[in-house]
Amino acid sequence: MERTKTGVNEASPGEIANEAGNLKYTDAFECKPMGYSLSPPPSMGRIVTYNTTKEDREFMGSSASQLPAIIVSVEEKGINLQVFMEGPGTLWKTSIKTGNEEGQWQWPVRI
Repeated sequence: MERTKTGVNEASPGEIANEAGNLKYTDAFECKPMGYSLSPPPSMGRIVTYNTTKEDREFMGSSASQLPAIIVSVEEKGINLQVFMEGPGTLWKTSIKTGNEEGQWQWPVRI
């Protein structure tokens, strides 16, 4: 969907107002001004947020639904992560896809 900005601050929630005017976006989580994604491609060493599964929480003895993780490799099937647990221990996850569901990763929210 394309929109043209006709004044200041006319972008709806999930859009980005810019001086160029034409906005392209998919939803509130992934805005695409001028056809470019705001999310960088995953690469080794980047910090992401991992959405834990019920099995992960039982293994860790924690109720944390999200934990920070570092990308250790990028594969065709998904990314491999080392998840930073609360306390001692290591949680390794392989072939993880991006998304908002349990067992998926996403970029951390910037504040």
